[in-house]
Amino acid sequence: MKFISRFDSEALQVNALMDLASDVGRPYRDIELLTRIVKRQKDFDDDVATAISKVSTNLRHFRQRLDLKRYLEPNFASLLLDAASSMPTAPEYLFNPLLSTTASLVGTAARILVNPGGGYVQPMIFWTGNIAHSGQAKTPPQKVVVQPLADLEAEAYTVYEEEAKEYEKDKSTDASPPRRKRFLLNNVTIPLKIRIHSENPRGLLEYLDELVSDYTRLNQYKRGVGDDLQQELTFFNGDNNNYDRGDVRLLLKRTGFSKTGTYQWDTLARLMEDEVNFVASGYSARFLLCSILDAPIRYLDLFKSNDAVQKFQTALRELYESLSRLSVSDYLLTSEAKVLFEAWNHTLVDAEMLEEHFGLSLVYSKIEAYTARLALWLHIVNALLRNEIPAPVISGTTMQHAIEIASFYLWQHKSIHAHNSPTRQLEGVLLKAQTQAEKYFSRTGKGIGASWLKTRLNALKNWCVEKSALRCFKF
Repeated sequence: MKFISRFDSEALQVNALMDLASDVGRPYRDIELLTRIVKRQKDFDDDVATAISKVSTNLRHFRQRLDLKRYLEPNFASLLLDAASSMPTAPEYLFNPLLSTTASLVGTAARILVNPGGGYVQPMIFWTGNIAHSGQAKTPPQKVVVQPLADLEAEAYTVYEEEAKEYEKDKSTDASPPRRKRFLLNNVTIPLKIRIHSENPRGLLEYLDELVSDYTRLNQYKRGVGDDLQQELTFFNGDNNNYDRGDVRLLLKRTGFSKTGTYQWDTLARLMEDEVNFVASGYSARFLLCSILDAPIRYLDLFKSNDAVQKFQTALRELYESLSRLSVSDYLLTSEAKVLFEAWNHTLVDAEMLEEHFGLSLVYSKIEAYTARLALWLHIVNALLRNEIPAPVISGTTMQHAIEIASFYLWQHKSIHAHNSPTRQLEGVLLKAQTQAEKYFSRTGKGIGASWLKTRLNALKNWCVEKSALRCFKF
């Protein structure tokens, strides 16, 4: 390659190769083929070196964790951490769906006015998803958090049935037919969930164990052609929604659809290949995604008796009931909170302009929006956990905590893109190799070799052991 690089233009390079072929007495075609192979290997080596540099630089950030005792009221934080330890699971896998579940109970009752004069307002809406491989216990943490809400749903249904029976007994009165109180939705169409929301104007939680169905269901009854995706995206903002279809005329002054669920790594990778609808539309960027690389191994201890999960769910039930009674209010920022949020805004805008990956560049503005929502969430939830009425203004300390949590989720997005983005395959391979190496070391105390690694990762099966990607990456 040093020989070729001495010549600036392709014409000069071809001429030099022809001279070389003549000098060594070989056909030009053989020399040109060898040059292409060497150049391809050089480009590959450069790409691998770049990928390794990025992985090595970012790995510490990919592994950062949330100090939930810093952000939540101490007693509640301890209950959450004890529940996670007893399952076992990463505490973040409980905290992530907790954001959406609690937000759905507040729904349209609370907003944060970041810049009232400029119309910068954020609702209490969260879309969250935990990510893990199949069989890695993605669902149990979700169920722990959602179950108390499901209990409220079941109790409300029992009340509705009793009221419906009483109504049917005597229809001669002018009383309106009873309406069923709803908390949860599971895989419903957009028209139906708008109708249910009109009867439950505060908010609803869409809980889908496999979040892939939230995306694939769009336009399923419209032969794949329609505006379901666009309507779904507007729900993220919580704005008013006019729904006019056939003989149905509904107006929702505000919307409060939060959602939570899980993704499998491979399923998410396939969705990310849809760079137009799943990525470029901003759909995937709207989720707070969470995958803890060093989550605890799922070893059970069946002889250690504790009721940590039950205690946590009891606290959740009390919190959910308190949130459902919260009065409608808007919340402002203190001067200190404004200074912090403004500086964070500038940081994110600068980072967005410098971001070289298009799909990831869409995340920064959503992280900014979520920072405001996280500040609102922390302000309200912690106040209710202290049995206090939330103050009308949000403090600088709360905003600082919101920024720290938002930073965690930004790096989660970066980690997921590095693993799964079709345009960053080398980084994904190296991160998977790193994970395999660490798992093997934790079991045996030994390192791994390139040949062993090739048997574990399909992406490496066609690589030569001598390739620089396997030689220079240290396991």
